[in-house]
Amino acid sequence: MDEELQYAERATLLGIIADLRQELGVLREQLAASQAQVQTLTARVVELEQRDPPAWAKPNRRKREQPRPPRKQRAVNCARQREEPAAVVEHASSTCPSCRPP
Repeated sequence: MDEELQYAERATLLGIIADLRQELGVLREQLAASQAQVQTLTARVVELEQRDPPAWAKPNRRKREQPRPPRKQRAVNCARQREEPAAVVEHASSTCPSCRPP
């Protein structure tokens, strides 16, 4: 296209310039509309951020000024003691599945 424009007649070039100017005007209108929309949406965001939080939302908890003291350790292990099993069940097959005799 660059070579075509280089050797094009004056009337053709003026036509291309007119088309480009028209397209530029449309794009500028779209840009202005988009900027106006961004401005209204930004104002809406600022308005929503300034509202009080809803009643169902809890406020953020403040950080403690000092860390909690370490937890008091128990004197004796209070876990359940192991007992002897009532029965032992083995779940192994009597023969190997891959080594079965034919």
